[in-house]
Amino acid sequence: MNPILPGLLSILFYLLACGLLVMRLSRGNSNEECAPDPAALLALVAIAAHGILLYPAIITPDGLNLGIVYAASLVALTSACLLAVSTFFQPVGNLGIVVFPVAAVTIGLLLAWPGERLVADASWQLE
Repeated sequence: MNPILPGLLSILFYLLACGLLVMRLSRGNSNEECAPDPAALLALVAIAAHGILLYPAIITPDGLNLGIVYAASLVALTSACLLAVSTFFQPVGNLGIVVFPVAAVTIGLLLAWPGERLVADASWQLE
């Protein structure tokens, strides 16, 4: 599968979610009356596209691809996912102003420089 389409979609939706958060914060709106936060819903779409991009890139038939860009993108995906889910329970959505652009940058790096570091033998024991 071509990774450019899910990559560009996730970058777009991450930046749209960040833009909504910045606009809401600049207006001073708390947006408590709207139960499903539109920025969180956009972030969930971006997270789904990010996962579709990242899963086949990391889990390969030859082993785990844990290059620095892939690992950074996986950390950004995990952070964005935790933030998007936690916004439904706690008022922490404004953290997306920092987390979502970082996730978009890691996707851009992943598309620009897809390095490779395969871990074929994942034994954890010391030798």
